[in-house]
Amino acid sequence: MHELRPVYLDMDGVYASGHVEWCDGAAMRVELPSLGRAWTVGAQVRAEVLDDVRGRCVYDGTVTHREDLALELSGLVRVATFQEREAVRVAVHEVVAATVTPAARPAGDAPGDDELKVTLVDLSAHGLRLVAPRKLAAGDTLELAVPGVEGPGGVREVPVRVAVVRTQQLNDVTHYGCRFLGHDAARTELLSRHVARLQREELRRRASY
Repeated sequence: MHELRPVYLDMDGVYASGHVEWCDGAAMRVELPSLGRAWTVGAQVRAEVLDDVRGRCVYDGTVTHREDLALELSGLVRVATFQEREAVRVAVHEVVAATVTPAARPAGDAPGDDELKVTLVDLSAHGLRLVAPRKLAAGDTLELAVPGVEGPGGVREVPVRVAVVRTQQLNDVTHYGCRFLGHDAARTELLSRHVARLQREELRRRASY
């Protein structure tokens, strides 16, 4: 579990971040872009894993093996789990085509769907946030494609259907929070891995500054 998810390590005020290579509940292997000398075998570590399916999971464990850019933690004890909607969300900036079906159409409007360009702002395995060129209402549904998703057969667009569930005003711009509709476990896992990959790339960029 937690494979490829971002993880933040705290060793008594010394911090590192990377991603989970594997975790079986009792032990965990973490790969990191850099690793200081202080991270030695026997050190007590708190690991906070951001898992878009299981939530934010916090473990205590002991370093039992160290490599140049990897640690193994054993004797894991889960001390907290936080099921937050924003547990793992990544910032994106993608302009995509969308087809909008209004939840309710004003009297006199002709039936049919609207096509427009929307900007994806952030993404999780369970939903996304977007900006649209016109006002949307709670309950409106949109059909669009998430670009750049790696999976069997290479990189592709993943078609999704979302429903608007909330609005938020940020710097005079309306943001629409949407949840995915009709996703099976396979598509949820595919998007989970995509989100985890984007987070790893962001961690590497930060580490290179």
